[in-house]
Amino acid sequence: MKELKPIERLKKLHTLIRNEKTGTPDCLAKQLGISRRMVYENLTQLKLLGAEIAYSRISETYYYTTNFDMEITISIRVLQNSEVTEVFGGGNDCFCRGLYCEDSVKGHRDFTKKQTSKVFKTFEV
Repeated sequence: MKELKPIERLKKLHTLIRNEKTGTPDCLAKQLGISRRMVYENLTQLKLLGAEIAYSRISETYYYTTNFDMEITISIRVLQNSEVTEVFGGGNDCFCRGLYCEDSVKGHRDFTKKQTSKVFKTFEV
């Protein structure tokens, strides 16, 4: 899933830093499949979460200067019709528990089970 790539990348970065196996910023960018600039942005995201990160030129790796750990869990499941609720955001668009239905609806009364069955998945982060 394309939407999960940044989260997976942040998790991989965390693991590499924790194990002190990042390599140089260019090597790290290659390992993560991103640009060097994006490496620095991801490091900044970890720092905003409270991680204290330094770089060793001798070992050529990033490392945590203090004890830091993070856990990322993702849950994906199919919604049943009985779990779907209608929420309207000011227009004719239909949102079902944070997911956009394939068809837009013309009003509250036209929201049917046919449209709710088009909601196929959700995820919590």
